[in-house]
Amino acid sequence: MKPAKSIVLACVVAMLVPFAARAGLSYSSTISKTGRKELQNGYVYTVASDLTIKGGSGLSAMYMGHNSTAVLYIPVGVTLTVKGGVGAGMTGGGAGIEVPSDSTLIITGGGKLVAEGGKGADGGGGGDGENANVDGSGKPHDDWGRAGV
Repeated sequence: MKPAKSIVLACVVAMLVPFAARAGLSYSSTISKTGRKELQNGYVYTVASDLTIKGGSGLSAMYMGHNSTAVLYIPVGVTLTVKGGVGAGMTGGGAGIEVPSDSTLIITGGGKLVAEGGKGADGGGGGDGENANVDGSGKPHDDWGRAGV
């Protein structure tokens, strides 16, 4: 006889709570809405059911502040899809999940995470690039071929 999903989820969350406390995380939240989401410092987030979150124009679907630590728990059988917003003008596409280099996001559980960055803008109004300057002279060196820089 299989245990009910809610019992299994409660057991996994119960195991996650001591881990979270040891990591200094003291708050929990359930993600169940599709709007852009900030993952705040000190929180354990549980994805309640299959969910797709999209960032607006040039924005990330999920993001964290600097010097933050958070846990994202995706239970078995649940899929979280995060899609960064499409770039516009001089703004590039957003990340699926934006995590600054001084922050930590721990992703756990047996579920599935699909993260997609937004497409870049069409480049309208952009200028021409220049050849790479390989020797520091400030002069492009077309005779050397185009550098892959």
